[in-house]
Amino acid sequence: MRRSAHPDSHPAAHHMQSYDITVRHWLVFRQKAESAFTISHLVARAARLLQRWRHCRSFVPNALFNQQFASAITMPFQPFLTPEDAQSAFYEAIERGNLEDMMGVWAEDEEIICVHPQGPRLQGFDAVRDSFKRIFTGGLQLKVTVTEQQRYHHLMLAIFVVHENIKVVSGQPQEALVVATNVFMQTHQGWRMVVHHSSASPKRTFEEEIPAVLH
Repeated sequence: MRRSAHPDSHPAAHHMQSYDITVRHWLVFRQKAESAFTISHLVARAARLLQRWRHCRSFVPNALFNQQFASAITMPFQPFLTPEDAQSAFYEAIERGNLEDMMGVWAEDEEIICVHPQGPRLQGFDAVRDSFKRIFTGGLQLKVTVTEQQRYHHLMLAIFVVHENIKVVSGQPQEALVVATNVFMQTHQGWRMVVHHSSASPKRTFEEEIPAVLH
């Protein structure tokens, strides 16, 4: 009778493929962590990933491990301890044009809502991400100053109504005044944005209609 091959006798290519999949699963695990329904669910999923990692670790060159998997494990993660911290990170991400920093502010949930000036209602993490990706790849460098802030905070919900004084500092300088409502919710991974609704203010400082790509 032919004996089945031991898992460790599989070709190296098979283990490399398993390793690549494990790395991707770990990254997804980190991104999905805040959407886990219970701590036990989160721990069980981490245990499965650890078991798989131990199985394929010995077949992966140290250099490749250090470059890919170790960097995924040590990926920085800083929860926002206050809604003010989350809102500051939101506008800093806009000024830097950094998509990953921007989406790190948002709750990873299909119920999040974003409305840009003159734009449709966008719902869900992927739709919001795609919209900011288009904005950041449009080549505009923005400077945002928040003024006339009004704040409502109750238990696990915080609402900010602000004026966004937006300056386009790349290309032809432009300025615009936008009224925005930002809603943040406290999760077990810190405060996260769940709603951003912005519209052109009648006090805008230039005559042209504010293009939707501004923000």
